[in-house]
Amino acid sequence: MPPMICPNCQRENRSTAKFCDECGCSLASAGDVRPDEAEPGENAAGRAASDEADARPSDDADAAAGAMAADDPTERAASEEREASAEVSAAEEGAADADEAAEPGGGDAAKTSRLPNDLTPFVPLKSREAAETGPKIDLSGIDECLVDSSYQPPKNAWRTGDTMELPPLEGAQTSRPREFRADNDKPQKRRVSIAAIVFGCLVIALGIGAFATYSLEMWGGKIVPDVVGKTQTDAEYLLGEKSFSVQVNEVPSDETQGIVLSMVPSAGGRVDADMSVVINVSVPRIVPDVVQDQRDVAVTRLQESGITSVVFEAERSSEHPGTVLAVDPKPGVQVSGAEEVTLTLAEPYTVPDVAGMKSEEAVRAIEEAGYVATITYDTKDAEENDVVLSSKPDEGETLDPGSSVELVVSMSRSATLVDITEEFLQDLKDSKEPLHATNNGMSYLIESIDSVSFDHDETTAFEITASDPAATDTNAVSRVKGTITWDPTNYVVSIDVES
Repeated sequence: MPPMICPNCQRENRSTAKFCDECGCSLASAGDVRPDEAEPGENAAGRAASDEADARPSDDADAAAGAMAADDPTERAASEEREASAEVSAAEEGAADADEAAEPGGGDAAKTSRLPNDLTPFVPLKSREAAETGPKIDLSGIDECLVDSSYQPPKNAWRTGDTMELPPLEGAQTSRPREFRADNDKPQKRRVSIAAIVFGCLVIALGIGAFATYSLEMWGGKIVPDVVGKTQTDAEYLLGEKSFSVQVNEVPSDETQGIVLSMVPSAGGRVDADMSVVINVSVPRIVPDVVQDQRDVAVTRLQESGITSVVFEAERSSEHPGTVLAVDPKPGVQVSGAEEVTLTLAEPYTVPDVAGMKSEEAVRAIEEAGYVATITYDTKDAEENDVVLSSKPDEGETLDPGSSVELVVSMSRSATLVDITEEFLQDLKDSKEPLHATNNGMSYLIESIDSVSFDHDETTAFEITASDPAATDTNAVSRVKGTITWDPTNYVVSIDVES
């Protein structure tokens, strides 16, 4: 049997279907009237039925009613019931007209019943026997029902995966609803697999893109180039290409001037582009001008200039102690790292240590220290003669230059008397003056001084070879012994000669 064509949506349905599988429209009217089943000789009855159909509502009204029925299931059921009843009535009336047309004169009346300008299409109908023996329309489940105001029409059923269920008819036996479900298991699995593949490819593409952009330093910072050993100009250019700011730190070195010695951070690291890179550039060691600086400040400045070998010399000065008076080599001279730099520091004027020196040596030392020396003798318990016992101020005390320093010199009385006795006798000998004895009134011309010694208290003893200046024989000489007594001021009190 040919498939049933839905009059509403024109979909092909099963030959035994009563309702459209797509829109649910009734297929009864489409199944009862089939032009191919009309028999010859029934054309008159068909035309009579067509004339009767002209008296019914127009096809446009039926089409509008069918469209409304397609939208509302309840209205659609009522419309289908009315259409079925109308078709049955039309079939019965057509059969009756056919019988009348078979009678004498009936054919002419039937022919004259159609007007010449009637353009109603000819629809052949089956004979009564065929109508009675033909397929019957099952209208048992069709009934009119009221429209539920809360009813929401179902969505279009032709979307993938959707189904539609018709509302049940009241008072009718309902059959088990049939479900029409698309077999989406395999396509769904396929879609899941494709989605996973697409997601994996997307992740791989993103990873490759991230790696490529990271390698191109488009994100994640910049790689610090190696500029050690390059000139300062080249280093600043290379770092500037990577958008790094450059901070130059000069380092005294024996290397060629302007060469990068080191850098912070080190080369090869990855840092932010806005980070500053410090480069240490070599500069020569130049002796700074540290004259008039204090010792600690001068040493620090020398070390900053790369000079670590420093020696010191002291010089007495009225400047503040520790002030740099001179630098050797002179300021501004380039030196190597192993070369020594001498600083001459100011030393205050202090009394030198002259204790234990002879008076003559001590006086010379005091004068070299910038002072004036004065001597005071001390004869108490002095064992050595002419030795500096102390100074005033004491040694090491600070004293302005040009001040006087008193030297305390030891003077042993015995030694002093011996010395002045020797000096007294030597002067007489050299002057050819005679020695006048106090005790006997005689005079003696000294030919030689044989001995001088301390006798006691302020007395010294002597022995000389002398001659009488009054004698005619100049070769007559004799040995003369005597003593000389001195006063505290070292003047002769008396000269006694042994007879």
